[in-house]
Amino acid sequence: MSGPLALGVHVVDVLGVLGVQQRYHVYGSGPVCLVHPGGPGLGWDYLRTPLLEAYCTVVYVEPIGTGESGRLPAPDLYTLHRYAEHLRAIVEVLDTDHVVVLGHAHGGSVVQQFMIDYPGAVAAAVLVSSSPVGSDELLREGADNLARFAEIHSVHSEAQDVTAAYLDILTATSDDGLTRAVRRLFPAYFRNYWDPRLNPALFQLRSSIRTWSEPARRGGFVRVDFRQSLSQQRIPALIIAGRWDPIIGARWSRMIQVSMTDSELLELDNSAHMPHLEQPEDFAQAVTDFVARTAR
Repeated sequence: MSGPLALGVHVVDVLGVLGVQQRYHVYGSGPVCLVHPGGPGLGWDYLRTPLLEAYCTVVYVEPIGTGESGRLPAPDLYTLHRYAEHLRAIVEVLDTDHVVVLGHAHGGSVVQQFMIDYPGAVAAAVLVSSSPVGSDELLREGADNLARFAEIHSVHSEAQDVTAAYLDILTATSDDGLTRAVRRLFPAYFRNYWDPRLNPALFQLRSSIRTWSEPARRGGFVRVDFRQSLSQQRIPALIIAGRWDPIIGARWSRMIQVSMTDSELLELDNSAHMPHLEQPEDFAQAVTDFVARTAR
């Protein structure tokens, strides 16, 4: 198979005012699911989901400013509108009638901006560990939740560092500094990172995670409120939340579900911020069922 959905790495030239190359990676076969990772500045591959690839052609975005994708000339240019523009460029290149777009965390904000900027451009959306609002309240709640996480897991010395790591992520100015901070925060992405029943690959994933600071220096946290605009969206949406997520609590996902007319919410009982890793079977089943329903 050749073309924009062939397995492997692809490059899209996004012209516009700031010409830059955008990479994406294709795995699997079947209906197309276009996936945007979180961060900003986080490497795309933490979000790989082989169980989803068994049913879908999964197209993973390698966002601008990360990996081998192009760079913008200044941190302030890494806006949600810019990410949405690059997502749109990939959708146009894929040139298929049915695309479901999935965003995790900050990627969920990108997908919400994309739906608003390009109405009707995709068939459906999946928003994972996401919020329709960026506010001081969200930041404060995250910090409070991490303090509780440290208390609950006080037997583990690493847990005592997560609040400081969270603050360091917000202020990091180098790739290495941001990467170290994300790895320090990593245990808090899970309900119980130290549970021996979890895949041992989590430990390897933690040590291999890479981040790039330029996109994050604008502020991974962006003050937005999409709720009114989401109420005007008419495409189907699946919202997935981890009930134990300290970073973006499930109540923020409920706000998306309330805002969107044609939406459904799945709260996973044994997940925090990374449901695709904590409950991979449940996660993949929910997404594949949703993709199948919207394809009819």
